[in-house]
Amino acid sequence: MLNLSKWKYLLRPTPETEFELALLRHDLGRRWAKVSSWLKFALAGAAGIFIFAAEANGERQLDCLAANLYFEARSEPIEGRLAVSHVVLNRVADARFPNSVCAVVQQDDKPGDISCQFSWWCDGASNKPRYPGDWKESQALAYQAYWSLAEDPTDGALWYHATYAKPIWRLRLYRGPRIGLHVFYWDSPRETVETG
Repeated sequence: MLNLSKWKYLLRPTPETEFELALLRHDLGRRWAKVSSWLKFALAGAAGIFIFAAEANGERQLDCLAANLYFEARSEPIEGRLAVSHVVLNRVADARFPNSVCAVVQQDDKPGDISCQFSWWCDGASNKPRYPGDWKESQALAYQAYWSLAEDPTDGALWYHATYAKPIWRLRLYRGPRIGLHVFYWDSPRETVETG
């Protein structure tokens, strides 16, 4: 018969006293010490690779969002730039669109095609930011939008166009707010508030 009396403290979800906590730490430390060093190295390496890969992918997604903001709206007021960023993030969250920022920004990228979701991506011009100050601002605003540090001024819009454009697709959608030089759209009715 297995005697669990000295291990009773492990059966509770959390230790209740300092003594039980010390026993738990001691026991876990002893067990970890028995794990061979090569396994510890492998586990640490795998965790490091995972963290590095996640950070690298997060940085890539932020760069795509910043680039879209830079090329689509760098001359807009802050609210307008955040609005453009949120359209990308709203699409990422919507099952009808790709599930990453870069995939949304680069959607419909076909050689020689000009039907990209965001015109700068397939206009044939350089995709390298030329104005360092504007690029830094775009990165900062992309960071705020990406990490939900700024509210979505579009209230969930999935589409927009410049005020001077009149795309046919706008007729099948519900007009949202005008923010700066862009008009935003939803696929279901909501209340609009005009700004900028």
